[in-house]
Amino acid sequence: MKKYITYIAILASCLFAAEVEITSNKFFADEKAQKAEFTGNVVIVKQKDILKADKVVIDFNSKNEPVKYTAIGNVDADLIMNEKRYKAKGKNFTYEPNKSTYSLWGNAFIHELDTDKKIYGEKIDIDQTTGIYRVNGRGNTPVKVIFKIEEK
Repeated sequence: MKKYITYIAILASCLFAAEVEITSNKFFADEKAQKAEFTGNVVIVKQKDILKADKVVIDFNSKNEPVKYTAIGNVDADLIMNEKRYKAKGKNFTYEPNKSTYSLWGNAFIHELDTDKKIYGEKIDIDQTTGIYRVNGRGNTPVKVIFKIEEK
């Protein structure tokens, strides 16, 4: 039977007082290394953000605040960034809350739902604070950006 784990105690107080719920098949924590590992059908829900992956590792600082989320394998996310809705997919994903940065790599794809903008690449880096996107292709595979232009 699928084992569900809710790991709210540490995370709820750390992410801007928002409740975070994590479910997975397995859970492992190492207080000395300041890491928590969730494996198998991982789903993280924080307000309207949803992240799904095969595995998620969360690194904490000395105050038990999460400093980095690393999602590994079959990443599928619904995110709100700067009041815009995004759908993101790729093989791997990192989020660093203190820096407000996201990285998605391995057949990466980001879709801004409200404007229907789409970005494809091997690696996509997003700095939420500055609004800067960096996208890299792989080998002969180019970066692809799709957007609509309204003509008047």
